[in-house]
Amino acid sequence: MSAFNEGTAFYTIENTNIDVLIDSEGNEIYRTYGDKDDTVKIEHICGYANGVYLLAREESGISSKGVKLSLLSPDGNAVLEYTDAFTSLDPYATASSLLNDLVYADDFTYRGNDWYEVNNRWINFDRMVIGRLGSGNLKTVSDYLTGTEIVAANGSYLAYYDDDLKYTGQSRANGYLGEMQEGMFFGCVLGKGDQYVSGYYDSRLNRKISVDEYPHNQIYCTPFCGDYATMEIHGADGKDYLTVIDRNGKQMFEPMTYQGYFPRMLDGYLLLQNDAGEHVIYDCNGNYVHSVDSDFPDCSVSIQMRDLWNTGDTYDQYREGWITVSYQYDGHSYFRLYPLLKAAEAGEEIYDLGVLTPPPVETADGSGTDQSSAPEHYVRMDYFFIEGKWKSVGSYGFGQAQPGAIVVFNGSHCNFFSPNDTYAFYQDGDDYKLTTTGYMSSGTKTFTVKIIDVNHIDVFYGNNITKLERIG
Repeated sequence: MSAFNEGTAFYTIENTNIDVLIDSEGNEIYRTYGDKDDTVKIEHICGYANGVYLLAREESGISSKGVKLSLLSPDGNAVLEYTDAFTSLDPYATASSLLNDLVYADDFTYRGNDWYEVNNRWINFDRMVIGRLGSGNLKTVSDYLTGTEIVAANGSYLAYYDDDLKYTGQSRANGYLGEMQEGMFFGCVLGKGDQYVSGYYDSRLNRKISVDEYPHNQIYCTPFCGDYATMEIHGADGKDYLTVIDRNGKQMFEPMTYQGYFPRMLDGYLLLQNDAGEHVIYDCNGNYVHSVDSDFPDCSVSIQMRDLWNTGDTYDQYREGWITVSYQYDGHSYFRLYPLLKAAEAGEEIYDLGVLTPPPVETADGSGTDQSSAPEHYVRMDYFFIEGKWKSVGSYGFGQAQPGAIVVFNGSHCNFFSPNDTYAFYQDGDDYKLTTTGYMSSGTKTFTVKIIDVNHIDVFYGNNITKLERIG
């Protein structure tokens, strides 16, 4: 099942080629055709972008075969009717050959200036043209389109294309370029005199923000979040330092040593693990604000951080003021959604998180450790994340989640129903819904998820229950 967009989503009916567009209540809005007759073979919803769904329809007859496209509004009405009147802007490929690659397309992105990208094919429905960048395998740098220029990555170069998808030139980076946001990269680019120069660059490798206080091979800066970005420094003394810069490249405070830090500014705050191992919130001026660890008394706290030069990001761990915190108490591991912004408002005072561990259930001998036969008490928990690693701990298991099996939800795929499902997880009243779709839309199933606590959930399919315990 797809993610919800404007209160709608789509899924493929199990063991069929039929896609169904539904609203948030499960009401059917649009249903694609299956093998209706010899003319209509298949109709497929490719995805959602810029307020519309893309519909690909394969048609064949005695003398012809081809693919036609349509745009649907979320209410199921056609914005653009089916048509095969596209003109190819690619001198090496016809419109029909480019369209034929889109029968089972599952990647639909709006790039701006009336251009959509579908599985490396660029389509302009207003002009009814289709093409690709270069050989079709270039990576579009971002949704950065300035009306006349499209920017794509080509190895150590940036390649440029005009509004007709014609190659216009390239810029040689000869260095490191990070992620583009708001039209800027942080990078180290080979400049005059064969010297590397650090800073934030635009799509033409013009330096917009200078970061010159330290040698290029000693620093790394993250993309700006609001008015600030973090800057890592590997000192000549072998120690790692961290500070914050503004949009003029000005250093906001003297760099401080650290063990790890969260790789972006969090609504004006900096979260790091200091030399003592404590997780601490600072403001953009380097002032101490709040200790996260103090809110978890008698617990060992862990937050996924970044070490210097570790390119793996953890951006998705923070959402709308909340961050995932793991902690250990009395030999047991737990996870908690932590309200970072509210905790910061508490200053040096402890922010009361309430009960951190589920109460033990008394056994017959009074040991208070046996919870195997306790009746489940489900709770409502807003902003619950299912992402992570779980173990099936009950006597019943569904699909891949058999007793003792490990199930992983990584944000886009999971192995709950089949080995590599896409999934959607969303709140439904006091509970949550988990919808899994197998490879190539081979089957879709929807489960009800009831929460016991942050580390224990029951997944219902009819009257059958799969019990999961979070382990990482």
